Amino acid sequence: MTKTMIILLALAAVGCGGGSEGDDDDAGSAGGDAAVDSGMTVLDAGAPDSASAIDASMGVFSLTSPVLAEGMRFANEYTCVGGIDVSPELAWTPGPAGTLSYAIVLTDVTFNNFVHWVIWDIPANTIPLSLPRAVPRSANLSSPVGAKQCTSYTSPPTFGYRGPCTPVNDGVHNYRFTVYALDVATLPGVTTNTARTAVRTQVLAHDLASASLNGTFSQP
Repeated sequence: MTKTMIILLALAAVGCGGGSEGDDDDAGSAGGDAAVDSGMTVLDAGAPDSASAIDASMGVFSLTSPVLAEGMRFANEYTCVGGIDVSPELAWTPGPAGTLSYAIVLTDVTFNNFVHWVIWDIPANTIPLSLPRAVPRSANLSSPVGAKQCTSYTSPPTFGYRGPCTPVNDGVHNYRFTVYALDVATLPGVTTNTARTAVRTQVLAHDLASASLNGTFSQP
């Protein structure tokens, strides 16, 4: 065997390697969001059927917000403090080939991945790929057309977004928005009355790729 062939075989071998939060219904939802990531774009390691979040034709799958930089504190208007508690603007890049819809989940990573918000059935052909500030608190949305939301952790429950609401003197909590590229246009087996953790479980079951944006919050 020639020296050149040995080098080529070695290169080929390298290339082949590879209120306050806490209702009983949604507490304890451990999953792929179990640790805070240092970068804005991450894979959800808890989704065993996930493909790579990087598609060669599109580059990195990412999630961003003009009002929340990676690892920064949530502004009060996006939390329960001050009585506004609206969702922030979010935008993401296209998912990999085969993406038929998107879902977004907000979890309190510090509090055992407590699920705050799930919005799903966001069509893959939504233009732009974004959610506006203050998504309406409705089960069924007209924009993005067909998108759905389940009930929040508040009492009485409402549909849609409820942001960080850490207990007083409980320190800083880490929160995570995750956008999931899904292999179905309509998430099966769930309705807008399905518990948030159950909806998230179905999201993970159809996850092709995911990207996350992390923030922090504590009561003043």
